[in-house]
Order: sequence, then C-alpha cells, then structure tokens
Amino acid sequence: MANLDGLESIAYEDVVFGSFSREVVPVATVVPATSDMINMKSLSVRRAKRADSAKFADYVRRVTEAETYRERGRAKPNDDTSLSYSTSVNEINVGAPLKKSFADEAGERMMSIRVEEGGGKPEGIEKLEKVLSEAYNAKIEVTNVDLLPVTRKEVKRVHCVLENSVFQVWIMKAGKDTVKGLTRYFIASQNGVPTAKPIGFVPGQSYNLDIEILGGVVEHAGDTYNNLIHMLRLNPGKVFMTAEAVGRVLADFHVKLTRTKEEFEKYNAGIRELDVRDEIMNRFASALNLEERNVQGLIKAARELYNKQEGNKVVSHGDIHTKNIVTLTDYNKTVSQIATKVDEFGVIDLDSMVLDYPQGDLADFWLHHLRDARVECGNYSFDYEDYLKAYDSRIREFGEDFKSERNELISYVLWCVKELFDPTRKDGLDIQQKARFYAHLLRNGLDKLGSSGNDLGRELKSILRKTEYRDVW
Repeated sequence: MANLDGLESIAYEDVVFGSFSREVVPVATVVPATSDMINMKSLSVRRAKRADSAKFADYVRRVTEAETYRERGRAKPNDDTSLSYSTSVNEINVGAPLKKSFADEAGERMMSIRVEEGGGKPEGIEKLEKVLSEAYNAKIEVTNVDLLPVTRKEVKRVHCVLENSVFQVWIMKAGKDTVKGLTRYFIASQNGVPTAKPIGFVPGQSYNLDIEILGGVVEHAGDTYNNLIHMLRLNPGKVFMTAEAVGRVLADFHVKLTRTKEEFEKYNAGIRELDVRDEIMNRFASALNLEERNVQGLIKAARELYNKQEGNKVVSHGDIHTKNIVTLTDYNKTVSQIATKVDEFGVIDLDSMVLDYPQGDLADFWLHHLRDARVECGNYSFDYEDYLKAYDSRIREFGEDFKSERNELISYVLWCVKELFDPTRKDGLDIQQKARFYAHLLRNGLDKLGSSGNDLGRELKSILRKTEYRDVW
C-alpha cells in the first residue's frame, strides 16, 4: 500500500485523473490512473478539502489497494545504472513526489518498470540480479521495482523470483554513507535486533562494487506498523498491546547495541552524541523557515533542560516514529495462513542512531503512536506510564535499570517541541492540526515540570507569536 502521508498537500486545482499534462504543478502524491478515478471526472482538491479530506484520502487508499497495474504504459530505461526508470504518462506510481512538471521528473522518480518485448533488462537490474544470485547461491530474477511505502526515506522495494516463490529486498539510496548504514544494519542484526539484514556485505571485508553503485541492498524487514494499527482500530486494547511490544523491542535495542558500541566504532560506523541544537534547527526552525539567530533562546532553554537528565546514555535509534517500526509475520496453523504478529516488531532506518538517554526513544515512539491511535480508534485512553512499564520490565530481564521519572518527563517535553512542526508537511490545515495536538501535550508536560520548564515555554511563546501559528500556543 502506498504511503499517503501528506495527501492533503496536493497542490493542483482541477486534474482529470489519468490525463496529466506538462503544466501540472508540483504535487505531493500522484496516484495510479484507474477507471474509478476517471469516472470521478475533474476533481478540485479545494473542493475535496472542504468536503472532507479524510474521506478523500480513505477513498484513494482503498482504490490503491484494490487496483492492479496491468494497464500501464510502456517504460523506457534510463542511460544510468541506478534503479530509476522513465515511464509514459499513463504509468504513474504511488508515492512519487514531483518537484518539477510530471514530464520533466518522471524519468528520475518513477520506479515501476516494464521491459519492452524482445528487449534486454536495464543494466541496474542485471547488476542487482548478479548480487542477489551470488548472495543466495541461486538464480534470482528481478520482476518489479517500486518505492517502499514504509519509511520516509527514499528506499526501493524490489520483488524477485526464486524458483516458484516471490520475495522482496530493499535498496537504500546510494551515497557517501552507504557503507556506514550497511554496517549498522549488519551489527544490529548480528546482535539479535530484528532489522533489515544486509545482502552481500560484511563489515571489514571487500564487497561487490555493484552494491555501492546500486545502493545498500538489505533483506525485507517487514510491513508498515501504521497499517497494523488500522487493522486493530476496533480493539484499542490490542493497539496498546502493540505499543507495549515496541517498548520491549526498544529495550533490546538499547541494551544489546550499547553493549556492542565499540563494534560500531571499529568499523567506522560510530554513534554520535545527540545534539539539541541540531534537533531544533532541523525540525522546528526548518519547518518555520527561521534562522538560528531567531531560535537561539529556544536552543539554550532546550539544552539546559536536556542537561538536567540523569544516568547514562545508550545507543538509541534517534528517530523512532511509527514508520520506522515494521511488523513481523508467522504461519498460523488455526487459520492456515501467514498472519501478522501484534507482539513482535522490527526496527529500520538506522542512519539516525545517536547516543541519548533511553527515555528519548520511548517518548518519540509513544507520541507518534498516540496520535495515530487516536485517529484510528477515536477513544484511546491508555497512557504513557503504562507503556513505560513494559520497557522497564524488559530492561530488568537484562539486569539493568534505566528508570528515571525525571528523564521520562523531560524527554517527553522535548520531543513535543521537536514534533510541533515538521518541515516535510506543506498543507496548512495538517500543520495546524499536528501543532495543536503536540502543543496540548506540551503544555501538560510543562505544567508537570514546574519552574524547570518556564524558560522553554517562554521562549517558545515568544517565537510563535511572531509567526502565523501564534494561536497554537
């Protein structure tokens, strides 16, 4: 299923689905042309917002899940060796953001492919098949490439055939940190953390140059956690059970990877200390288009509050929102089918790893989970403290004790600040709703902090009253 986050930020006015021209302005999400959509005739996004953007998003979601792509136009390979392909205007892949016109950007951003009859495969595909066949010591054929809807980062999902079975692998975008990312995945998977295991790569050993050209190739780690919440939405208790399970996964992550911290350093994949200044600049300031001089007071107040925490820092994920949690499956004998587990999960996107107090990851995940759960379930009465108990219980099984009520509250407050505004969101209504949600939680947290949070609250208010979001605080 395609990632529909940010659907409301579609910017064009009157587009007949299935008929795109060069004049289409930048959009956030493009969906496949389907007969149902064509029958909708011309759809004004402004009218859709006034009617009910949530219903519109749900409609697109259902159509996307139901439709196949059998009627797409032909694709033409690019000249480069990356897994990126040009496509006709009839072949539109879900989740492909356009920065320019559709015609100008299609070749760079569309991941679906179709090989011309009698033609050879693109060079990038042949390289990938070689890497996979060598890694698995079997003949592997690539049959489909598209964008992965799980994580926020650009990741390609590749479907392959091995004998009579179809499986998938993921390809991380190639870059200067490809080796570092693969090393972190390798060390984490070797130490019992459920994550994406690298293919054809071992730290410290020479590896196929094609891996660097293609990008990091890793095994399929799982499907999106957000979908699971939707599937469980009529049973809030089960939804909370998933949060408890993620708490236990984070406990394993913190203990196991902290105990092997030196291994990351050995292979030049060391973990940096969390920098409060970077967090404020990359999230809050970036979203509001503020320069550092405009948020110096907020940075100072946030750093002073952060430094009031106690205990030791651990290897932390650093950005453990719900899209970086993936589900695991198992064969259920009773119903004779593969079923999704609600008590075991995996973790992806290890590029963000930092040394931080353990309560940072706990607050980060819970705040994202809480927002998603309230959207799906409506009445969701479970609280932060109950969720933390699952983590603390698992930590004690390792003979550790990271419990700190001070850290729990401070991390909660600071993550509320960081999540107030998101630079990736462009829709005004969505931005307001998200900001109000976190502002409400932040005010409650600051009240509990008492005088310790006065400077932070004062600086935040001073900044926001000079922006269009003055009424948020």
